[in-house]
Amino acid sequence: MIAIVGAGKFTNYLIKNMESKNYLLISGTKNKNSNVVNVDKNLKNINKIKLSSDISHCIINWSHTFINKFSKFSDSILGFERISNFIINNPKVNYIFISSTSASLEVNKYSLYGLSKYIAENIFEKIKEHNPNINIHILRPGLIYGLQDCPIKKMLSFRRFFIEVYPGNPEATFPVTSAKDLSIYLLNTKSKIWESPKILLNFYEHKPVTLKYLHKKYNDYNASKFNLFKIHFSYNNFFINFIKLLGSKIDLSLASINRFPKYNDIFSSKNKDGIDLYIKNLFR
Repeated sequence: MIAIVGAGKFTNYLIKNMESKNYLLISGTKNKNSNVVNVDKNLKNINKIKLSSDISHCIINWSHTFINKFSKFSDSILGFERISNFIINNPKVNYIFISSTSASLEVNKYSLYGLSKYIAENIFEKIKEHNPNINIHILRPGLIYGLQDCPIKKMLSFRRFFIEVYPGNPEATFPVTSAKDLSIYLLNTKSKIWESPKILLNFYEHKPVTLKYLHKKYNDYNASKFNLFKIHFSYNNFFINFIKLLGSKIDLSLASINRFPKYNDIFSSKNKDGIDLYIKNLFR
């Protein structure tokens, strides 16, 4: 049985793709579902949770996704500290923390979201250091596509109106991860992710992606390549309001810098056509 800490779109995706309803969701969101335990806002009461013996694995998919001021950043770190106490109180469970490539040292200085993930990684690494028998993995995916309100899908949806939208630098590289591929590895508790001897794992497709590349692939897969306008946005208030159309409360502080990690040890799926195939099947 799998426990999941944190709600959100990817958690919903995981639950939807489970073969059975044999799961426990630990969340700050009120829900009358018998599979859900409410631990109050910012996981205030998660310290009180004692997992039953039939729960062997736990996915930690919790964070503040849109951090635009220090108070939210502070709340995020407090939440991760509460999760650390929860882990120590349940030492026999296997854990995976879903972090982000934005937590890497090369880019986290530009993003409070990335910095919060980096601090969380350090908190969990300290748990492992002081409690070697606790099994913890840290997973860094790229931008997860294929979820409800996928920002890539929303951006390309403007092509129906003959508009190319560029929310950020068209040439800036970034990594992407398929929600489907990631869920397959997470929901299989015998997968290489769960059984890897490494604590930190990178999970994204090997090919760097740019906004320009996404539009090019859209052209390749659609008979009509015609467009009237190309709209470029800088990071400002108007841009923030507009970007809500592409996915509300998304941290876009990294949208104009190269952020594809410089690692060779990428643990990813064997699906080489991931993002290309996703774009090919959009709007059909």
